[in-house]
Amino acid sequence: MLGKVKIFAIFIFPIVLALMTNEVRAGKSSGLSSSGTLYVIDATGKKVTLKNASGALTTLNIWPNTKIQRNGKKATLTGLVLGDQVSASYDSANNARELRAKGPKASTIQGGVVAVSTSPQISAVG
Repeated sequence: MLGKVKIFAIFIFPIVLALMTNEVRAGKSSGLSSSGTLYVIDATGKKVTLKNASGALTTLNIWPNTKIQRNGKKATLTGLVLGDQVSASYDSANNARELRAKGPKASTIQGGVVAVSTSPQISAVG
């Protein structure tokens, strides 16, 4: 019996450990995911908040190694747009590993604010 335990310890255990280590490296272990609408972008604090279909909010930390895509192309935090549909993977400390966003083509406008409306989706820039 002791001989079988030694065989397990010498041959089988290292194989199991190696497979588990590969899963952790690939991000398959202990990863969390969420999807929803991009609700808040905090470029200064390097955070985003997603709002899922039931209204729950998830705030994620963005790090230099966070992979960000928008409409299938590499993007940055400032390239994301409020209202984008986002799928995210992150760890238990809410550090984002990857963000995949989809949304309409974004455009940039410049000018000063000349009016503010309480109606949704209305902005006046002059």
